[in-house]
Amino acid sequence: GYWLKLTRVRLLSTPVAIAMSDGAGDVSSRELQALKDAEKEYADLPEDTWGAALYTLVKDLPDILGGEIGRVNVVRFVFVISVLVLNLYLQFMILYWIKKFVMDPSMRTAQDNYKAYHELMFDVDGNPVGDFSEFPHPQSLCQSALSNFGFITAILFLWAVTCLTELRS
Repeated sequence: GYWLKLTRVRLLSTPVAIAMSDGAGDVSSRELQALKDAEKEYADLPEDTWGAALYTLVKDLPDILGGEIGRVNVVRFVFVISVLVLNLYLQFMILYWIKKFVMDPSMRTAQDNYKAYHELMFDVDGNPVGDFSEFPHPQSLCQSALSNFGFITAILFLWAVTCLTELRS
């Protein structure tokens, strides 16, 4: 959107920055005008939750704290910060659910399969007593995530698309 613009001012090359660095106390209206007229570099913010949060923290929060409280400023600030908190909460919950419902059962199953393999294929001293082909469930040892072609293909595809998206921006 048009309102998601970030202004970066090169303060060191402006008369205001020079006046402030010389120890001048208050900034005069002439110095403020010089700052407004100074060369600025504009950069688009990403049109997502992070960009909206940055905008509202830079624009709305100082207005609210400065006493220029408008209904639009307050509603936008509360809404955007609420969406940001919800976004972060959902991201962490998805990570937790993946760990709890996908990783933990898979790790436990892999550990149980490996334990059964070792109990059948090795003696107490760790010497092999059988051949892998004699193990009754060899496919159970080979069904880890990296040996599942569909899973690893999907994950690598998503990773590659994410990398390309990052390169584009």
